[in-house]
Amino acid sequence: MGPVSATRTSLGHSLIREILMAVTQRLQDASGVIATDELGNTQLAIVSSTPAAEVGAGYAKGCILINSGASAHGDLLFANIGTALEANFNVITVVGD
Repeated sequence: MGPVSATRTSLGHSLIREILMAVTQRLQDASGVIATDELGNTQLAIVSSTPAAEVGAGYAKGCILINSGASAHGDLLFANIGTALEANFNVITVVGD
């Protein structure tokens, strides 16, 4: 049983490394896109401003945008309640200090 567990652990660590490398490569392309759906629509991204400039096609329904340039809780997170053809981002309220 010991060797089987070791093999499973090694495979698990290898898979985690591959996933982390893929995410790192996506972040390094400067687009800010972290995840996309099977059609290529953005599901999760980091942007530097509020998404008024981001509205348009290519954002999956439910897409989350993280505003890295946010100066307050009120403009930190946004969710697309529109469609992939016409995004409509609403603020996700963050409760904090």
